Amino acid sequence: MTDTGEVRRLLGEVAEAAEEFGREEAARAVRAEQARLGAGAATVVVVGEKKRGKSSLINAIIDRPGLLPVDADVATNVHLTVRHAEEPVARVFDDAEDAGRAISIDDIAEYGALDPLTQTPRHPGVRHVEVGLPSPLLAEGLILIDTPGVGGLVAGHTALTLAVIDRADALLFVVNGSSEFTESELQFLAQITDRTATVIFALAQIDKYAEWQKILDRNRELLARHAPRFANAPWHPVSALRYEEAAEAEADGRPDIAESRRAGSGVRDLLDDIRARVIARAEAVRNGNALQVATTVVEDVHAAQLTLLESLRGDPELARAVAERRERLKRVQSTDASWRSRLQTKMGDLERELHHQFGRLRNDLTTEANNKIATGTPEELRGFPREIEAAVEGMWLDLDNRLRRGVSAIAAEIAGAVDAEVAAVPDHNPLPDRLRSPAAGIPQVEDPTQGDPAERILTTIGPGLMTFGLLGNIVAPGVAALAGVGATVYLQRIRKKRAELAAGRRNATLHLQMVLREVQTEVPAAIQGALRDLRRRIEEGISAQLADRVRAAQEVLAEYERMAAAAEEEIAGKRALIQAGVDELARLRDRCAALAAGLATT
Repeated sequence: MTDTGEVRRLLGEVAEAAEEFGREEAARAVRAEQARLGAGAATVVVVGEKKRGKSSLINAIIDRPGLLPVDADVATNVHLTVRHAEEPVARVFDDAEDAGRAISIDDIAEYGALDPLTQTPRHPGVRHVEVGLPSPLLAEGLILIDTPGVGGLVAGHTALTLAVIDRADALLFVVNGSSEFTESELQFLAQITDRTATVIFALAQIDKYAEWQKILDRNRELLARHAPRFANAPWHPVSALRYEEAAEAEADGRPDIAESRRAGSGVRDLLDDIRARVIARAEAVRNGNALQVATTVVEDVHAAQLTLLESLRGDPELARAVAERRERLKRVQSTDASWRSRLQTKMGDLERELHHQFGRLRNDLTTEANNKIATGTPEELRGFPREIEAAVEGMWLDLDNRLRRGVSAIAAEIAGAVDAEVAAVPDHNPLPDRLRSPAAGIPQVEDPTQGDPAERILTTIGPGLMTFGLLGNIVAPGVAALAGVGATVYLQRIRKKRAELAAGRRNATLHLQMVLREVQTEVPAAIQGALRDLRRRIEEGISAQLADRVRAAQEVLAEYERMAAAAEEEIAGKRALIQAGVDELARLRDRCAALAAGLATT
C-alpha cells in the first residue's frame, strides 16, 4: 500500500533535484502536485426520485439533523453542495452574482428548495447553493451534492443531474422501501452506465416499511435485467430516523440504547463503505497522478544527464546523434502546416458532430415540450417556464461535456503525433448569458374568462332559461328556477376551465418559441467560439514546445563541443559529478515506480 506521506516526501526530493539541474518549471509542476496531495475531496452526488429520503440521509451522513430541508423538494435547476469548513457557512450562486453571496445556514431552504405550498422556487434565478460545515467525515475528503428528483417535466431534472454526475467521483442512489424501482429510475440508471464508475445504493426509511427486504430483493432483480453493470453494486438498508434517535438517546445518557439504534440504522455501515470505496480511492488516484508527473520529470532530466555524460566520454557518435536529433526536431517544426491542417480538420469534424447533437437535443426538447403543452393541466403549465430553463441548462452541459471530451481526445492525438504535450481543457464553459433567463419578459395571454362579467353571464344564461322552461312544466316554479341557476353556474365553470387551459397553452407555446429562438441563436455561436479558443491554445502550446526542443538540442550540442575541448582532468571531474547525479535520478525513478506499484494494493 502506498502512503501519501511517502509520496509527498518523494515529490519534494524530485522537485529539489529538478531545481538543481536547472529545471525550475518542472520543479514547480511537481510542487503543485505535492500541494494537492490530501487536499482534494472526493465528490459524491446523491440522486433519487422525490420524497425518497435523500435530504434526510445526507443530514444523517454529516450528523446534522435538519440541515437540509426534508419537507420540501430541491428546486428544479438547483444543486446543493455540502463540503468541509472550519465554521458553518453558506453561499448562494445565481444569475445576478456568479461569484456567489453569503447567506445564513438557516436560509438554505429559502434559496435551494421549492415552497412546500406552491411548489415553486422562492428565488427562480438560483443555480447552486454551497454549504460548509465542520464535519469530521467531510474533513476526511468528501463533498456531497444533493440534486433535484430524477424525472420531471421535459426531463429537466434528469438532464441537470446527469451533467453534474459526469463530473463526480461516485454516485449515491437513494430509494426507499415503499416500492420497487420506478421506470424513470431504471431509465436513469441505464443513462449513467457510461458516466460514472462507482455507484452505492441506499434503501432508505426502512423504519417505515416492514416489507423493505422484499423490495430490496426485487430491486436487485430489476438491476440485473435493466442495468446489469450495477448488479453487484453494494446496497445499504438505512434509517435516518433511527440514526437521529441514537443521538437523542446519547444526549439523554442512555449509551446502550444509542449504540443499538445507531447500529440498527445502517448509516454507520454506509459511511464505512463510502470511506472505503470513494474517499480512499480518490486518494489513490491523486497519488498516482502525482507520481506520474514526478516520474516524467525524473526520466526527462535523467535522459538529458545521460546524454551529457556520453559527451564527456568523447564518443564521436554522440555529436552526430545530437545533430541528427536537432535536424529531426527541425523537420518536425517544418511540418507545422501538416499538423495544423490535421488539427483544423479534426476540430471541424467535432464542430459538425456537436451541431448535429445540438439539433437532436433541441428536437427532443421541442417534442417533449409540445407534448406537455398538449396534455398538461393548468397547474402543470404554470410551472412550464422553470422546467424549460432547467432542460436548456441540461442541454448545454451535455454539449459542453461532449465538447471538452472531444477536444481533449483531438489534443492528445495531435500532441502524440508530434511528441508534445498540451494543457488540460478547461473544466467547463459557462452557460451563455441569454440562456440563463431566456424568456424573461414574455407577455402573457390574458385569460378570456377575466373579461366583461355581463358578457360571461349572457353566454350562459340562455341554457339556464331553457332549463327553467323545460322543468317549469313538470315541477314547481321555484325548483325549476333553482335548476336553471345551477345549470348557469355549472356551464360558467366549464367555460372558465376551458378558457384557462387555452390561455395556459398559448402562454406555454409563446414561451417555448422564445426559448427555442434564443437557443438557436446562442448555442451554435457559443460552440463555435469555444472551439476556436481551444484550437488557438492547442496551436500555441505545441508550437512553443517544438521551438523549446530545438533550442534544448542546440544547447546539448554546444555543451558537447565545449566539453570535447576541455582538459581530461576537468572532464574526469565533471564526469564523476554528473554520474552521481545520474545515479541519484535513477534511484528517484525506481522509488517512483515502487510507490506506483503499491497503489495497486490500495
